[in-house]
Amino acid sequence: MAFKSGVSLGGVSAADEDVLGWDGAAYSLVFDGSDVGLDALEIDGLDVLSTDQLLISFTTSGSVPGIGTVDDSDIVLFSGSLGPATSGTFSMYFDGSDVGLTRNGENIDGLSLLDSGDLLISTKGSFKASGSSGSDEDVFRFSGSFGSDTAGSFSVYLDGSDLALTAKSEDIDGLSDDGDGLYISSLGALSSAGAAGADEDVFHFAGSFGAQTSGTLTLYWDGSAEGTKVDMGALDIDTVDDPGGPDPTDDPTAVVTMGDSYISGEAGRWLGNWNNPFGDRGGTDRAAYTVLGIWQYDASLVYGASAANGCHRSDVSEVLSSEIAVDALINLACSGAETQNIPRSSNGGVGQGGEPSQADQLADVAASHNVEMIVLSIGGNDLGFADIIITCTIEYNTSPSWWPNTCHDQQQAVVDAKMGSAMAGVAIAIDEIHAVMAAAGQPDGYRVVLQSYPSPIPRASEFRYSESGWDRTLVGGCPFWDVDATWARDELVPQISSNLAIVAAAKNVEFLDLSDQLEDREVGSVHTSHGTGSNAEWARFLVTGLTQGDAQESMHPNAYGQQATGTCLSMLYASAEGEYTCTNVAGASADTMLLSPG
Repeated sequence: MAFKSGVSLGGVSAADEDVLGWDGAAYSLVFDGSDVGLDALEIDGLDVLSTDQLLISFTTSGSVPGIGTVDDSDIVLFSGSLGPATSGTFSMYFDGSDVGLTRNGENIDGLSLLDSGDLLISTKGSFKASGSSGSDEDVFRFSGSFGSDTAGSFSVYLDGSDLALTAKSEDIDGLSDDGDGLYISSLGALSSAGAAGADEDVFHFAGSFGAQTSGTLTLYWDGSAEGTKVDMGALDIDTVDDPGGPDPTDDPTAVVTMGDSYISGEAGRWLGNWNNPFGDRGGTDRAAYTVLGIWQYDASLVYGASAANGCHRSDVSEVLSSEIAVDALINLACSGAETQNIPRSSNGGVGQGGEPSQADQLADVAASHNVEMIVLSIGGNDLGFADIIITCTIEYNTSPSWWPNTCHDQQQAVVDAKMGSAMAGVAIAIDEIHAVMAAAGQPDGYRVVLQSYPSPIPRASEFRYSESGWDRTLVGGCPFWDVDATWARDELVPQISSNLAIVAAAKNVEFLDLSDQLEDREVGSVHTSHGTGSNAEWARFLVTGLTQGDAQESMHPNAYGQQATGTCLSMLYASAEGEYTCTNVAGASADTMLLSPG
């Protein structure tokens, strides 16, 4: 197999010009591309013909020793010595331009040589040559003569649309035929009757081939279970063995969230906001119930045991609201956490609420689970989120609209002064996560995602309450001057997000930008109203803690907001590793979100 980027599996490292082998128990380096001058190229098509020959295609055009410039629609033959010390020569095996493969989308990204001598190929985009045409989810059969003067014709071998492979992510980018059906890998997430998986997985097709394809796909090789989340860009199946014995990845799978209140589930008690503090608060209080007709309130109905120590891990927290199909969804985050609460105690980490540090808790999880993804939200409390809210609220409530005391200039200076140390703490937290996973015997094969924060209040132009008077305080629960609200929405939140993105890039982890997640769903927005309706607010309004709920719940995504983030996380888990932005869809519910690259 060859991967779209560098990997390290089972102690064996490979770049995107290399080929790894898997014998059912261990990985080995089959082909070292850098040894034979392929450093600048990436393999995306592969067939191992024998112990000293293989066919290769590349993602782009480039120079191949002994041949010269090779196009991405060509296939070269390598002959020589395979293994960690690769040596040998190349020759042209299939010249795509000779048989009409000249369009940009006709990059060969999957190939397999049949026993009959015919060649199977798939292409990155649409295909049209020698009277045959199709899409990136199809496989074509070439019959003819090979070499520098290639000649022959194509026919449809597998019609992917007949198997419901119609999504962009279901582009076949790896294939192999060993006489026992067709093995394929896809560009991204794949879902077909009988099979579902990701871009690092291999599927087996059994059935009838041709323009009228019919049959079933089944998952053959689970790449994440074998230690990788990197897109498998090329594959070859030579033998099908069952090695038997225990599988070291048989531990139950898990996705883990770590960090502060924005990911612990703070404010998950609330479905929207309601001014009347009595009864069930207009149906918004999920912790309300009656005993003999008298209303009672028990936060532990939502936060469980963490209601007592203030961690406030809600039953609708981001990870629990996701639909990720793993054995365990585990929330280690704690409301109020700072970066100092992440590292192991042996490295100076500090626990909260009578609990060990979060990295120490992660070590216990990793000892008994195969952790597939770790999502981290941290840094906001190091910057003083709560203090900013309190200061801005005091300034609003203690000055008149004709002579307002605003907070943004003072608080911007405070944030700027704290940003460097806060981001350094985030970087250390990520390092600690990696160290814990390595110590648990999982040095790779898992994903780390750093996420940013959404703004709970709108910009000035989008408030539904006047800046003057007491409605923003007494009715809306959003007591901020216009200029302070716009600063928080359009300057502070993007600034924090961009700095977190820089840390994620420096630490080579994924980044999820949530800064616009609550757009038009904020507290006091003209697009929202109180209650649980379709235009309910997705964040908790500011309360004193004396009338309903806890003050610490203020200005956090409520149950709707957390369910929306859970939807984002589900989509992220099903996507290739990278940097993403998640936003809501106007007028849609929390289970309809938009995940976009970048």
